[in-house]
Amino acid sequence: MMAALTRSGQRKITGMFFTPTDAQRALALGEFVPYYQPVVVLRSGEVDRFEVLARWNHPTMGMIMPNEFISVAERDGWIGDLMHSVLGQAFTAAAAQPVPVRLAVNISPVQLHDLRLPRQIASIAESTRFSLSQLTIEVIESALTDNIEHALTIANELHEMGCKLSLDDFGTGYSSLLHLQSLPFDELKVDRSFVGSMTVRRESRKIVAAVVGLGQSLGLTTVAEGVETCEQDEMLLWLGCDHGQGWLYGKPVISDNLALALAGEHVRQPLLQALNPWRQVFRGREEGLPAQRLAQLQAVFDGSPVALAFLDKNSRCVNLNQKFADIDGIPVEEHFGKTVKELFPELYPIVRDPIERALRGESIPNVEVVRPAPGGEGEITLMVSYQPAHDEAGEVIGVSIAAQDITDLKKSIQARQESEDHFRYMVELNPQVPFIVDPEGRALQVSHGWAGLTGMQGEEWRGYGWLDALHPEDVERTRETLLQGYATGAPMDTQYRVRAPGGLWRWMRARSQARLDENGKILCWYGGVEDIHDQKDAEDALRKCEAQLQAIFDAVPFGLVICDAPGGKVTKANSEAHRIFPEVYTQQTEMSDLVSCKVMDAKGNELSVEQLPSAMALKGQKIGPVEVVCHGIGPKKRVKMSAVPIHSQDGEVEGVVTVLQRIEDPVVVPKQPRRNEVLDSAAQIASPS
Repeated sequence: MMAALTRSGQRKITGMFFTPTDAQRALALGEFVPYYQPVVVLRSGEVDRFEVLARWNHPTMGMIMPNEFISVAERDGWIGDLMHSVLGQAFTAAAAQPVPVRLAVNISPVQLHDLRLPRQIASIAESTRFSLSQLTIEVIESALTDNIEHALTIANELHEMGCKLSLDDFGTGYSSLLHLQSLPFDELKVDRSFVGSMTVRRESRKIVAAVVGLGQSLGLTTVAEGVETCEQDEMLLWLGCDHGQGWLYGKPVISDNLALALAGEHVRQPLLQALNPWRQVFRGREEGLPAQRLAQLQAVFDGSPVALAFLDKNSRCVNLNQKFADIDGIPVEEHFGKTVKELFPELYPIVRDPIERALRGESIPNVEVVRPAPGGEGEITLMVSYQPAHDEAGEVIGVSIAAQDITDLKKSIQARQESEDHFRYMVELNPQVPFIVDPEGRALQVSHGWAGLTGMQGEEWRGYGWLDALHPEDVERTRETLLQGYATGAPMDTQYRVRAPGGLWRWMRARSQARLDENGKILCWYGGVEDIHDQKDAEDALRKCEAQLQAIFDAVPFGLVICDAPGGKVTKANSEAHRIFPEVYTQQTEMSDLVSCKVMDAKGNELSVEQLPSAMALKGQKIGPVEVVCHGIGPKKRVKMSAVPIHSQDGEVEGVVTVLQRIEDPVVVPKQPRRNEVLDSAAQIASPS
């Protein structure tokens, strides 16, 4: 008999011969004991159940592993007694826990030939008060090949008793699919040989992915055996495997430590420390299985408003949605199996580079592609993104293409840009300077024209900085006007001086109106500033001109009357005119009022309104001086009248200047040329420049 140490320090016995007497002695002394290895939920890291593993605690040779005595027990016929002893201890330990504990036990192929097996397990569970709904029976594939009828009978009976059935070491046999079809399995266990090499061998990885996918499609729970690294764990989680078992999650423990293992002291904390933080996103979530996610993604793929397609590593189209086919103008089925070059020879030189870069693992977003429109009428612009697709090991297996027709968007952007350009040009050419200020008067935005008016650089105007450009004497008055407007929300109109780039002070006029929300609260103020310096100079000149005209009106020794066109209403008359005709030449008097005076010419002929000098001047004629006699209101008066039309810049008659002089007045009448000069001067002053 030879012995060696395993990596865990336990003794491994080789070449040992066991007699039935030795086995019965060991069973009677309780040397065969159960160990419990956790099976965890990959998504959360929580313990789902424990697999019961038999160990022989030999008094002299130490711990003997099951591969040294299981085959002997099967050969010598004491496998049933071994199961009864180990399972009874495990059921007793589990039933003693404060919370339900799920267990899993592997049944020997020999036992599957014994139709008494279900009743034996039921008897052990009944005697230990363990619920069989908490038990999973694991069966290896090779045990099903000898007598499938017996296996089916036993499996159905165990299932009816409430036990779950697990097909162990799946993928290592030759009739697995037949077994899945024939027997009521609830679970598939992926063999450790595939799990152990899945991170280094592509073939193993694809087998694991296929087994997990098969289990999902059949509605079976999948368990991966022999998980020893975080990389394996992450890959299994990515594939959608449900449970994991292996040294990464915890080594087998004895019954005395079952409570601690159940609480997570031996499993959960080391697990969460070992695994990457991203795993935590799965905790507490009902994440869909990959098959479900695939179905969901296909539904999204088909219903997406974006054109989607998938190319394999050879740039062949393997999937696309109707939106993509509509953009191409080619039926969906005609895309499959063809390369991009075959489908779009004219576009291939454009899309070749991003596709090849994506196949090398690079994401290529937002590439504009201009191509002929379906039907050949005009062009369309597409926004295309190329995303590499990776398998569970990060290997690129194809390219996902997303395309969106942005032709209308481009036209809209172009139209908006043109509109913005038009608006900008209008603003720049507009003599007014638009601005936006907040409810408290802080400048938020102002056009470039403000810099031209004030010489302010950069954003010196922002906030209350614009007040620095105002004349010191105007700042406080302007501030008070603004405060009043901000308080009431009424439109504002104010004038102030700013220092121009040349150093001179120029007058400005600022007008603004509040923008209100639905509750009447001021959001901001929109307004404009205009340079009114020249206008104020013109107003000053006009006031000076009006003062000069008024001085002439008051100084001349004869009556002056100004009437507007076309009705001849009196708009201005001096005191001499009122003295000559106090009853007629008052403000707003109509020319027709003179008819009541019975105006006659020197020969005694009564004149109509149309024959009056003022009326004739309204027609553009220069009249006078003529002698008329007025009577009917007050004493009879002999008057000389002259009238000159007032012309606008367009040559239109817009008024009349009339000169009146009583003949019997002791006034030295100037010579005719002098009178005409005064008349012309009055008309010129009254006429706009």
